[in-house]
Amino acid sequence: MVDKKVGVKTNKTTQAGRSVYRTSDGEMVSEKSATFKYKGQWINIPTIHKGYRYDQATLIKMLNAGIITPTSTHENEPSASKAARERSDRLKYNKGGMIDYRKTGLFK
Repeated sequence: MVDKKVGVKTNKTTQAGRSVYRTSDGEMVSEKSATFKYKGQWINIPTIHKGYRYDQATLIKMLNAGIITPTSTHENEPSASKAARERSDRLKYNKGGMIDYRKTGLFK
């Protein structure tokens, strides 16, 4: 089931190619990872797809249908959760938007 639209799509993407949305609280989000056991493996999977956030039951249906794939698979929950935190820390929302020409070296 779709929980709700997560916010307004920005003109930014992450380095993973995911669109970035601004929530009503001003938070910038692109995936909001979920970690759960699926087919004998612990997986991390984005809960946000095309601007909507999905619950675990719907994510499982989407996985079964081949619509989405995990960002990572693991043998246990601690390693899956660690990988999710590390991915979240690495995601940047700096692609797109206005160019800061001062940082390009074009104008001095």
